[in-house]
Amino acid sequence: MNTKNNNPIIAKDDKSRWEMAPFHWFMEETKRLDQLLSLSMRGISMLQSAPKMVEALAAVDRYKGKKDNPNHLTEMKNAQEMADLANNEVRENFPLLHANNLVAIWSLLESVIRTFVAAWIANNPKAMTMITISKIKVRLGEYHYIPDADKPLYIAELLEEEIRANLRDGVNRFEAMLEPFGLNREVPEEIKKGVFELGQIRNVLVHRGGYADRTLIDACPWLPFKVGEKIKISRDIYSRCFGAAHGYILELIIRIAATFGCDLSRFRTRHKHTHHKKTKVISSRKHSS
Repeated sequence: MNTKNNNPIIAKDDKSRWEMAPFHWFMEETKRLDQLLSLSMRGISMLQSAPKMVEALAAVDRYKGKKDNPNHLTEMKNAQEMADLANNEVRENFPLLHANNLVAIWSLLESVIRTFVAAWIANNPKAMTMITISKIKVRLGEYHYIPDADKPLYIAELLEEEIRANLRDGVNRFEAMLEPFGLNREVPEEIKKGVFELGQIRNVLVHRGGYADRTLIDACPWLPFKVGEKIKISRDIYSRCFGAAHGYILELIIRIAATFGCDLSRFRTRHKHTHHKKTKVISSRKHSS
């Protein structure tokens, strides 16, 4: 059995970084997602001129006396199809790209919390004595054959199942994972709403084929959708959810840093309600994770 922990996120051999390593990872992954989004938007925009480019090249060939390209019509048809699709995406402000990124960001939030909990368990001997953790039922035969490096993550996943975190909405899902270790705190209302909105939109995209249902409309009445409508993720919605996810991670960084005496409260952003009227967040559990 491999007993050496080679996971850079939960490794015990670098006490200066393990608490923040999951959050560094989250920032790098979301940065890459956003960069790929920008790159994709730019590339799709360039395809709008594809038909003209094909025609221009054909005109040059004719000017030089070359024979007509037998594949010209096929190339022109393909270029026009790509241009039509690109024009539509540009006109609607790339809703599919934004939607795909929101689904990915929610998955990253789930992963970073799970990984942080695993890191906390791996680096805090007392963590396993917490009441909630000590009550978790472990299949000994399965646990015995899990590499030591992976056991903290295994426990974190069992904890997630034990407390039924997937039945909770927004930040409540993540705060429930932190609560057994005394790491849960109150989250600023604007961040809470933004992460809640992200989770509700993700559920519709993943479980409802992207069509708004009554659950979404009742939970997030500020969204410009109607029941049965194919939702289109605008840049504004994407930016709001993207910002809320990062705002929550910043709250966690400040919170965890305080556990080892580092006061980062000066970095806490004062959140203003700018994107919708103050609306009570309605719990929704109709969608499974």
